[in-house]
Amino acid sequence: MLLRRITQHVKDQNWFAVGIDFVIVVVGILIAFQITNWNEAREAQSNLERAEVAIDSEVFALYRNFKERAALTNCRKESLHDLGQRLLKPGDMWQPSFREDVIDLLVFRAVLRSPNRPWRTFVWDSELTRGTLNIMESGKRQDLELVYDNAKYAEKIQDSILAAESKLKTLAYTTQIAQPDRLRYFDILSEIDQNSLYLEWAAQQTIEVIESHTFNFSQADQEQYRKGLQDLNERTVEIYGICATEIEMPILEEQE
Repeated sequence: MLLRRITQHVKDQNWFAVGIDFVIVVVGILIAFQITNWNEAREAQSNLERAEVAIDSEVFALYRNFKERAALTNCRKESLHDLGQRLLKPGDMWQPSFREDVIDLLVFRAVLRSPNRPWRTFVWDSELTRGTLNIMESGKRQDLELVYDNAKYAEKIQDSILAAESKLKTLAYTTQIAQPDRLRYFDILSEIDQNSLYLEWAAQQTIEVIESHTFNFSQADQEQYRKGLQDLNERTVEIYGICATEIEMPILEEQE
């Protein structure tokens, strides 16, 4: 109808009316674009808020893993130092020295026991691929990128540590170990020590970043996480014995 009216105005050479019609068309298009952009921005913000809830839950799980690793740092150092010093002593006879208060779930006893935890980054990776995080505040996104980069790094280092620890099973038994083999085991301990140090550095850095992050946990989530923390501390004592240190999570205290 508007097009017919414009055509008639052109035939009548009523250029003033043509101009008014043109302005009406342009304004209508601009309003339509603005409404579309507004709807898209609102949808993008809604998607981001939904994603941030899931990311907070995922980050909390990573936080728990890093806190557990950090809590065992001192005992890890003492255990490695003790084993290393004993391996360097003269003689071929080896007597195991393990903690009787530690529950062993393996057929072949573990000389060292490190946490073996899943470092899940699925939510972050998925939302990153979808572009949901493009409108996230830049400072917050940079912090979360560091958390997730360190989590992926931690998974690789954890696998390396566990693989090296599995090569020490002989040290859990009374046996003859010649000096060359003792030096080989010492080299494995050195590898574990170096990788553990890298992981503990990453843990400390990540913990600081996460504890500066603002979480929006529901009351139900807070109760669930506190119960999970209590269970984790109980399991830590059972698994690590006197090596266990109670894990504290300030981010849960701040949510009270």
